[in-house]
Amino acid sequence: MVSWKEKARQRLKDLKQGDTFRLAEGENVFRILPNKRGLEHPPYIEFRIHRNVGPDQGFVRCGIDMDGNGDCWLCKKLEELSKSKDPARRLQAKAAAAREQMLVQVAPYDPETGQFGKPKPWWIPTGGPRSLAVTILSLLASSKRSYDDPVKGYNITIERTGQGPRNTRYGTPIPDDEPTRVPKEILAQMKYLEDYVPPYDPEEQKAIFYGRTRTTDKVEEYEGEYPTEYESESEDDSAYESESEEPDYDPDDEEPETADEEVESDETEESTPDDNDDTVDEPPKPKPTKPVPKHRSKY
Repeated sequence: MVSWKEKARQRLKDLKQGDTFRLAEGENVFRILPNKRGLEHPPYIEFRIHRNVGPDQGFVRCGIDMDGNGDCWLCKKLEELSKSKDPARRLQAKAAAAREQMLVQVAPYDPETGQFGKPKPWWIPTGGPRSLAVTILSLLASSKRSYDDPVKGYNITIERTGQGPRNTRYGTPIPDDEPTRVPKEILAQMKYLEDYVPPYDPEEQKAIFYGRTRTTDKVEEYEGEYPTEYESESEDDSAYESESEEPDYDPDDEEPETADEEVESDETEESTPDDNDDTVDEPPKPKPTKPVPKHRSKY
């Protein structure tokens, strides 16, 4: 039976980390949770976002999907700015250009108590062929192991060293030797991945781009959650990647190699009073859209 002190320690960790999962300095043990709709669905979602938008350096969803379909007001506006004779406007367009984003739902794990924390979204940038997102996707694509299976899946350990965009390094993900069952009470707290992602809204893009104040009703009506911080990526992803051109292991191998090479951070640091603080402000909450149709949960 879990003591109240063990529950209190886990609760304290959840409160310190906030609403989103973020790799802290040192060892991080977690479990990638399955898609709430079932194991036949991918445990991740990919989409495009715009960062550094407007005078408040806001965060908005891009209207163009990963396949290049859709329409985006901000993409068109940035294209106009990129053709400007003003260098500052061209720089603004480059900084706010759409970037790919990957999101998974994870449950932090405490090896000392054997307890899982509540599910949280983990925002991982797909910044390049050697980025952390590619490494995680390699694990999920393994034909020998199922890392998101709530019964037969494996916990993963990643060690982070350093702080800030220039000296942060992520070690090779190391799976546990044995599978660990995720408790039903943790699975019951999972959310649909779409609920973590702000919807595309051209009016919200305009408001953030021009620095207008958002109305309260727009914030209250949307039921999704927004990250108070997220893993951001550099304009020059090669500056933060591993020296190895290929992943340190084959996803079809039974055990990934724990090589000395490290997967480096894609994240950039927003300008804050503390140079060692690599968090960013909470992205603005856009206007609500029609809810994503829900399918029956398997958990």
